[in-house]
Amino acid sequence: MALRTFVACIVGLCLAASPAQAEVMLGSPTFLPVPYAEGFGEVSPEVVYNGGVPSGLIKAIEWSGWGERTASGAGRKPIYRPNGGYYAAAARVRLKATSPGACPAEAGEFYRLLLVRVPLWPDGPLGPWQSWSGNDSLCGGGLKVHWESPGGGGYCGYTGEYGAGGEAKSIMASRIDCPAARRIVKRSQSEVSPAPSFGPRRFCGRRGCRVRIHGFRCRFHPIRLDDYADSEGAPLSEPLQRVSCKRGRAGIIWWYTHYFD
Repeated sequence: MALRTFVACIVGLCLAASPAQAEVMLGSPTFLPVPYAEGFGEVSPEVVYNGGVPSGLIKAIEWSGWGERTASGAGRKPIYRPNGGYYAAAARVRLKATSPGACPAEAGEFYRLLLVRVPLWPDGPLGPWQSWSGNDSLCGGGLKVHWESPGGGGYCGYTGEYGAGGEAKSIMASRIDCPAARRIVKRSQSEVSPAPSFGPRRFCGRRGCRVRIHGFRCRFHPIRLDDYADSEGAPLSEPLQRVSCKRGRAGIIWWYTHYFD
């Protein structure tokens, strides 16, 4: 009988602990003291918003594991088209709220770090984990800003002159460092031709193509009008092509500035 009572007490303690754990908040309420900001200082918010442009909004968030050391989430976020404006449909994104603990001069427990993975195009491969808005803390005041990915890689820039024909732009790497990712991108430029007259290299036209580069399986996706239209919807003379490469858990995505004879 005593053993049953002991077990029941243990179970009761466990059940009592769960609501306390669930009170962990996403950052401090003073993290973004601006009008229209949402989600910060709240428990498992369905919306996170910086209070500015649409790209700072994630909505319809569904969380799992809230109150544990790391909570995982999925939602949808407006993303930019490569030449301005937004895609009509919001893109799926992944979130991780982690680093639970205290914030200076704040009462309560907070997730002090929010990580997100965002694609370059709707329904495309997700980019690397990066801190929300580049901040290394969701506590209020004096935040260091950085764009490195916790798993290696991150935003790796572009090749050649930004936007020039035959160059790569907005290179994003996951689980591979930027110098190595850029070598793969440069190698692809020597194997895939941006125009039929560029010699024996494979011409990757409007329908796209697949190539293998240093063990990476790379896809040059079909060219789509909405990817190379300007912010007003008018087509540009230099279309852009979606490119994604994968090797194990490592991935690289970028825009390839394509042009034709």
